[in-house]
Amino acid sequence: MKIQSNHAWFFVNHCNALGIRWSDFNRLRRIEKYCNRIATKLANDGHFEIPDDWSDKQIKKVVSICPKLGGEDLFINLDPRGYSLKVSDPPINMYRDFGGYGIVAPEF
Repeated sequence: MKIQSNHAWFFVNHCNALGIRWSDFNRLRRIEKYCNRIATKLANDGHFEIPDDWSDKQIKKVVSICPKLGGEDLFINLDPRGYSLKVSDPPINMYRDFGGYGIVAPEF
């Protein structure tokens, strides 16, 4: 993952807020991209259905990477126009969207 030099400070603060290393952040980005692909497919294809336990599995993967988040605040946003992995009550230095939700794996 390539980070722009003017975003390096935000990246460091975000990783510290999550309590993870940069290599773990790459794993979170892969899960984010996968969830966003599923959300896009769900929006574009009327016959596509996701399994009932799919979101629970993805949330367990994210919690296993960064247990500091916990599972109760973490959710998957199925709107393909934004980020998929979000936290309803984010830590202080976590990157946020305009709604105030914390974005777990933003693109820096």
